[in-house]
Amino acid sequence: MKDHVFRAWWNFARWWVPVIIIATLLLNNAGSGGGYIGMDKSFTAFLLIILYGILIITSLVKIIRAYRKK
Repeated sequence: MKDHVFRAWWNFARWWVPVIIIATLLLNNAGSGGGYIGMDKSFTAFLLIILYGILIITSLVKIIRAYRKK
């Protein structure tokens, strides 16, 4: 991967990955069974699918745009 393509992706992933990690920890707290917020498991899974989907789609878009730019 070229350096400018990696940097375009890294500028996004540098702040989005910690957001997903924190959201995952808050939503899937194994000790209480329902997470800190008290949602059911299907809604928690739905939120996590959305967050990971945003990560994957945005990453692909950023990589493709940076690759086509140069």
